[in-house]
Amino acid sequence: MNSLADELVKGEKGDAQGILAPAYDNHEVFNVDSNSGSWMDGIKRFLQTEELPTDKREARKL
Repeated sequence: MNSLADELVKGEKGDAQGILAPAYDNHEVFNVDSNSGSWMDGIKRFLQTEELPTDKREARKL
């Protein structure tokens, strides 16, 4: 049932790092900046400047 634990106990690999290391070497990084007009823009602006919008309705949404 727990094959990873079984392999570690038996010592079949001899090197635990080979079992525990991720199976991939190429990491991908994605840009998560929002485009203008996104629903996150007001929240992002507030977190960066700590200023609420002048419109009371918009400020209340935050």
